[in-house]
Amino acid sequence: MSRRTWVVSGTDTGIGKTWLSIELCRALVDAGRSVAVRKPVESFDPSDDAPDSELMARATGQERDAVCPPDWRYPRALAPPIAAATLDRSIPSTSRIVEELDGTEVDVLVIEGVGGPRSPLSADGDTVDLAHALSADDVIVISDSGLGAISRILLCVDAFTPLACHVLLNRYDRDDEVHRLNRDWLLNSGISVYVDPHDLAKSLLRSLDAPLEVR
Repeated sequence: MSRRTWVVSGTDTGIGKTWLSIELCRALVDAGRSVAVRKPVESFDPSDDAPDSELMARATGQERDAVCPPDWRYPRALAPPIAAATLDRSIPSTSRIVEELDGTEVDVLVIEGVGGPRSPLSADGDTVDLAHALSADDVIVISDSGLGAISRILLCVDAFTPLACHVLLNRYDRDDEVHRLNRDWLLNSGISVYVDPHDLAKSLLRSLDAPLEVR
């Protein structure tokens, strides 16, 4: 089986991308698949005890420097290119990031973007540009479940078209009418929607045995 690439994005910052990336990695390991998780560039508050790349490294047993190269980590709570500029440091182009990722030989490469899909990520692009440059096999968008979620989700899904896109509604409460109605509306609109990360992982795992699409 050739390597599959999954890109994890979200409707906004702080929405649960790192948690979901870790959950997907754990599901892959439990299923006997080899996996690598990457946060290609990272900006963070220097007072944080554990930035995203550190959390990913701890959870997956990988080296933090493999998850995110030290030169591409920026201790400022700003979009990475802006953080890099304020620190008078360089930031890679999208093509340079792709080059770095191309040597990762695993069954599945899980990549976490930054902020929302259109938040600046590289010197010349965002998570959408990176996903397209990688010809990602699946894009997973995590969103809140409440009021306003539908618009945010549709904007994100449209941005990644024509890549295969799946949505996880985070902190979904079956007893919350707004949550239920949002989920039903999205499903009826043809959006691939999940409310449990384990169900999402199972669906994605089934796709691993399907032939790769030629793009």
